Amino acid sequence: MIYLTRTPREPLPEGTVLVHNHVVPRRRLGANGFRAWTQPASDELERCDCNWAGLVHYRVRNSATANEERKREDRL
Repeated sequence: MIYLTRTPREPLPEGTVLVHNHVVPRRRLGANGFRAWTQPASDELERCDCNWAGLVHYRVRNSATANEERKREDRL
């Protein structure tokens, strides 16, 4: 994984998404541990609604939430 040093200015390639970590978003990447990166879209991510950078982006799904969803799906 390569952390970004600035917010992407160009559209990302199809199937690639912008993701940030669990730290409260900051204007400057790297401030107080806030990190962002790009990666292929996956079920481990959920859309984030924090309005960081004014771009559609994702965060890593909470593992407890993901486990509960898997259990629920297994029961169906």
